[in-house]
Amino acid sequence: MGAAEDNYILQNVSIENFPVIQWFKCDEMDSFLNRCKENGNPEALYRQGMVEYFSYVRMESGLEHLKRAADKGHVEASYVYGIILLCMGGESSIQGLKHLNAMKRSSKSKNLRILKECRERIKTILRTMWVNNHLVHHETGFCCHAQTRAIEVESWEGRQYVEDDKGCEACIWDREVALFCDMLH
Repeated sequence: MGAAEDNYILQNVSIENFPVIQWFKCDEMDSFLNRCKENGNPEALYRQGMVEYFSYVRMESGLEHLKRAADKGHVEASYVYGIILLCMGGESSIQGLKHLNAMKRSSKSKNLRILKECRERIKTILRTMWVNNHLVHHETGFCCHAQTRAIEVESWEGRQYVEDDKGCEACIWDREVALFCDMLH
């Protein structure tokens, strides 16, 4: 097999069954995952971005990895990258809205179910990490409608939300920022 074929395989191989955080050192696994990242594997870039940004508090590096993964079409990376940009405020929040709206439009399903599933996959990754970087959620939202809010409900599994898909895109992303920031605590 040629080098180009190796690069293609490393860029596209599934690493879903590998742990996000390796609690025990394994040189072979480290080498393989590093080669995946070097070849632009979206899942490897996403995982590295999550660990860098939220656990190691290397925000610039983490954001760059998340952006690279998002640019390759990784849905969870697109979501997290967009939410972070929204939380940064200013021009970044405008870019975040554009990025999230493009992600939502490109999804097979345009409804909120896709966002909930995305959040659940992100929550699974966050549960494996020490989260040392909590995003600051500014109470001033992107929309003034206040029609699209999640209704908070207490259950045996903790706080949950009943979602409502009425309102504009900005209302939806206001709610998503709040839900994401809650996951980090």
